[in-house]
Amino acid sequence: MSDGKLYLVRHGETASNAEGLWQGKHGDDPLNERGRAQSLAAATALSDYAVASALYASDLRRAAETAGIIGARLGLPVWTHTGLREYGFGDLEGATTPDVLAKWKILLSQWRTDPSAKPPGGESAIEFTLRVGAALQEIIDQHQDERVIVVAHGGSLSVGLSVLVGEPDNWQNYQMTNCGISIVGLGPDRSILAFDETSHLAGIGVTAWAGVDVRLDEPPVHPETDLESTS
Repeated sequence: MSDGKLYLVRHGETASNAEGLWQGKHGDDPLNERGRAQSLAAATALSDYAVASALYASDLRRAAETAGIIGARLGLPVWTHTGLREYGFGDLEGATTPDVLAKWKILLSQWRTDPSAKPPGGESAIEFTLRVGAALQEIIDQHQDERVIVVAHGGSLSVGLSVLVGEPDNWQNYQMTNCGISIVGLGPDRSILAFDETSHLAGIGVTAWAGVDVRLDEPPVHPETDLESTS
């Protein structure tokens, strides 16, 4: 039975997160003050519960900076992977959700029904899913039966997590908080051992994402578990 696990961590908060801006694979904001505090808290949580052998991150600044804080605490170098980058929003990069709803109604309608639809200058859902899925599988293949931390983005982690557990159409149910931690067991039947664990962020606070892709009537389900019980 495999003891391999992926510890998936969304990057810490940025100014774009706090302002509700769409931040994709071309946005490269640094962490804000709260984002750095969140990253330190995640590093402490991971040092308590995860004996990891490797640490990977998207090469975008907000993810790489978060991973650097975690790596400094755990004594691990950070390996970056471009396949872990956020979704390519193209011309929607930097827009607010009200902007998108006002200016891109036809595109939004296409997005909901056609996975090959893409924003101008961006990528399609199919391209994004294949890219992220391939990056995670590459990491898994290189670290059989190991515990590996992956720091990436809200979109890439929700899609990646849904692919890992065989539910690619349900990515909306796996959207994570800044510096939330999810754990995937890599046995024969991959399973979610913890989802968006945020107890380490108590007293720091988070900014909720309110994009047009959030199912407000179907909030994500958090399994009744914690990091300690899955170590």
